[in-house]
Amino acid sequence: MTVTTVILIKETAMQTAAIDEYYLKPLAKEGIPEDSISTMPLLYSTSTKVTVKVAKAYLDKLISRIPATVTTLIIADSEYFKVITKVGRVKDHYGAKVPGQYPGYEKFTCTYVPNHKSLFKQPENQQIIDIGLKAVAGTNATVEIHSAEFGLKYGSDRELFDSLHKYPVLAMDIETTGLTLKDKIVSITCCWSKHDGVAIDLMTTGFYYLKKFIEEYKGKMVYHGGLFDAKMLIRHLWMKHGTDWKGMLEGLQYFRDFDDTLLLAFIAKNATTDVPLSLKELALEYVGNYAITIANISKYTIEEILQYNLIDGLGTFYLYEKFKDELTSRPYLEIFQPSIYPILKMMLVGLPMDSARVKEVHLALTAKEKVLNQEIQENTCIILFNKILRQKTCDTENAKLKVKVHPLSHFDYTQFNPASSLQRSALLHDMLGLPILDTTKTGAPKTGRKILSYLATHTTNQNVLDLLQFMQDLSEATKCNGTFLKAFMQEEDFLHGSLKLGGTQSGRLASSDPNLTNLPAHGPMGKLVKSCIVAKSGWLFAAADFDALEEKVGAVLSGDPNRIKVYTDGFDGHSMRTEKYFGDKMPDIVAALAKADAATKFWINDKGEYCCD
Repeated sequence: MTVTTVILIKETAMQTAAIDEYYLKPLAKEGIPEDSISTMPLLYSTSTKVTVKVAKAYLDKLISRIPATVTTLIIADSEYFKVITKVGRVKDHYGAKVPGQYPGYEKFTCTYVPNHKSLFKQPENQQIIDIGLKAVAGTNATVEIHSAEFGLKYGSDRELFDSLHKYPVLAMDIETTGLTLKDKIVSITCCWSKHDGVAIDLMTTGFYYLKKFIEEYKGKMVYHGGLFDAKMLIRHLWMKHGTDWKGMLEGLQYFRDFDDTLLLAFIAKNATTDVPLSLKELALEYVGNYAITIANISKYTIEEILQYNLIDGLGTFYLYEKFKDELTSRPYLEIFQPSIYPILKMMLVGLPMDSARVKEVHLALTAKEKVLNQEIQENTCIILFNKILRQKTCDTENAKLKVKVHPLSHFDYTQFNPASSLQRSALLHDMLGLPILDTTKTGAPKTGRKILSYLATHTTNQNVLDLLQFMQDLSEATKCNGTFLKAFMQEEDFLHGSLKLGGTQSGRLASSDPNLTNLPAHGPMGKLVKSCIVAKSGWLFAAADFDALEEKVGAVLSGDPNRIKVYTDGFDGHSMRTEKYFGDKMPDIVAALAKADAATKFWINDKGEYCCD
């Protein structure tokens, strides 16, 4: 039979049995005969990665080996998929056919499927393989819509919302122009099953009937990542301005007990492991690669937005039915549900700031960055490195020329860029000979602020020590100015970041826009940033912190009397454990423990259990 489909996959994954099990047999079930499919290897730069340069060079050679009858490529590598199709994010194209864009590959339709070997660490990839193969066969899932309405006119919305009161459960979702409270709500969808729903253009209709509906609705509202939806709805439907606390409290009462499919999935999937929890990924098996991925909503018509919004709602209802057994689980009822109200209130109130002080600190940090950059460039090590850098740049550029040769003076403008990881690596490891202490996932040396502090213990050269300190200070100043002060300056009296339940593997709250859990704790620049946060007149800041809470809870839940005794007797469990493993390197720990209570002896046995005399 004529070969029409080629699977491009890493050579070490081309085991006959595995290819047959994961690709050929599933495709055969979807109507594509096994003898119409061929498998070809992909070249890699390292054992696990491929660079764009290597991929392009290999594809140029591979094209002549692909049979002329082939129309479809199944690509089991994300980097090769991106090169061939020129897409940005592979995850936006799960379960889709994408036309080839790389020269010579324009005649192919391309579908991404994960390498079957990835299933060992990421078993959730199986569903991506499944929908990818169904896309190739033209049998991929599309959400089955039994009925759908699109409310586009003001006059019809009263009747439309009135009709929704008869449904006991509504999956709801909004589309917005952005992720801040200043952004607008474009549309909302209400779905009463995984097949039926309505999407409403709020930019045309306004919020009057929606607000009235939410206030009167007696059923259960369901969202995915509902903290965001609730925050936006309260701000725009009930609050007249950013500090309208009366309106905020009024709106909050209607969002005390909605259900959230993200939190249900977090519990059901034991998300203390790294599992995808986005609506698109969780509902993929039901709705397939649906509609469009909206990055900039202004680029799409209202009809496209409404369709996208509707399918999000249908997918949410699907997840509600799939994970509703967790509605009665203790984590959901005792931890997540009670947390929604106070977290919403925190986000809507925000963090009070002194706007004038924000401007002062921004100017101070900008000036500090300038001074540190100057000190770095004047460092003896950098003066030498700049000479090396200019010569290298000159040689590189001259190598591109056939006749004219640039003199070295042509590159006098070239100097060390502290923000360049490649230049930092060349400076620290190639020129200064400092050791590589850690690497990124791609194998590149890490050169961040923590690593710079560790490297200071590997040299006694004062010029090098000064340089490392300047680079650390510059990194901190740039982060403070570019991350925190930038966000501060976009607000006025209150900073409204985002908090998310189920956003971390540990179960702790995730913070973004900016990440306020990552505010610098110490040092002069950290104090500058925190000086922008000032309680308003009549307000107070109150701080509360649980000392070693997780360790103490673990002790109580274990029921181990020795472990509990560690804390009831006033000891520090973390210090004790540190002394056990690293006591010879930390004499202060040993001394502190000995001084605490010489009469009681604690230790950790070979099983990791606490024991005491």
